[in-house]
Amino acid sequence: MNETGSAHRMVRELSDFYRIGVSKGENLIPLREELLHVTSYLSILRTRFEDFEFHIDVPDQLKDVYVPKIILQPLAENAVYHGIRGVNAGGAITITGRALDGDLLLRVADDGNGMEEEVLSGIRASLLDSGPSGETQVRVYGLNNVHQRIVLQFGERYGVSVESEPEEGTTVEIRLPLLTKLQGGHGECQKYYL
Repeated sequence: MNETGSAHRMVRELSDFYRIGVSKGENLIPLREELLHVTSYLSILRTRFEDFEFHIDVPDQLKDVYVPKIILQPLAENAVYHGIRGVNAGGAITITGRALDGDLLLRVADDGNGMEEEVLSGIRASLLDSGPSGETQVRVYGLNNVHQRIVLQFGERYGVSVESEPEEGTTVEIRLPLLTKLQGGHGECQKYYL
């Protein structure tokens, strides 16, 4: 179908996506690998849909800090499928990172549909309900999974928060400690200060 260049790019993106997803069994990976993972995922979707853009803005000095793997892809997937697909053709997703008070803040924002207050309140309540028997009606499995993994690993101070305005978009923020790998530390990390 004369799309060999596009097929070649997609195969390369799939290769990166799966390689980083496996990550040799490591739970913590450098942020640069997590960013490559989400870039591969979004590039694959953009090859398929061609109706959105994405931008990543993370300072180089933060790309060597360690983060739990597969925390950005579920949020980017939500941004595409629930934020901009079908309603806001030509929408955009922006992923940013910055250091603040010894923590790493990662944001996934879209300029799509946004949410009504009732839905947003349900999602926030779902994030607070860590037990499987909760009464919350709204379940966002990828978002909950990312949040619960972070809280279990680093404590209640860290995790996911959500802001949204109808017709203006949604921003999901991940708060993590700034971590750097110890030399020969068998997967142990230490706090990293900028």
